Amino acid sequence: MEVMKFFATTDYDGKSDKYDPHLDTDELEGIYCYELQYPTAFQQHCGYSLKTIGKQMFMRPGTQCGFLLQMEQGVDLKTLPKVTSVYFRHNLVVSEEIFRKSKNGEEYFATDILQMA
Repeated sequence: MEVMKFFATTDYDGKSDKYDPHLDTDELEGIYCYELQYPTAFQQHCGYSLKTIGKQMFMRPGTQCGFLLQMEQGVDLKTLPKVTSVYFRHNLVVSEEIFRKSKNGEEYFATDILQMA
């Protein structure tokens, strides 16, 4: 949940390659949650399947606890039976607190051996 909150309440600047707290408090945002149902969570479904990219031997994907929902072209994420949506309005104080608690995002961007290659 902490990783999800960080990415939901920050903005990425590609030029500086860094994240900052989201400042616009008027925007309504949505998070789409894919429910992990065992034992079928990682099985191939009609047009989509869940893949693991986190919790592996490399530091960065492990700290981000990442997964990938691989979908065929034309599959609509919002219509999948295991997907629910949660909407929220940004709050500057909350965004800054989440950013601070993650040590400005450093917790989720560990130095990775793949960067050294």
